[in-house]
Amino acid sequence: MDRGVIAAPCIIRALDQGFIMERVITIEELRFYILYWDKIVIPDNNLISIEVPKENELLACGAISRPIVNYQGSYQGDQSANAILSCQGVVAKELV
Repeated sequence: MDRGVIAAPCIIRALDQGFIMERVITIEELRFYILYWDKIVIPDNNLISIEVPKENELLACGAISRPIVNYQGSYQGDQSANAILSCQGVVAKELV
């Protein structure tokens, strides 16, 4: 049985009128995930795409997957942060 994790591409802090991206996931954190998990899923979205370190190489060798969550309509202020944060839940529902 494969074990997996759904990881966020970054740490963000929601604000009243948007968000602050505090940092992107580090290569060390990605290596940790690769060492201990069989599948690493890092959701992306069509509003704000946040690239992770060595993304192309990790995708090419199958170490990670980056499913895209497509949102419709317009987003502003804290709605953008909420959309980014909800990607993990959307992908989890699809995988279960």
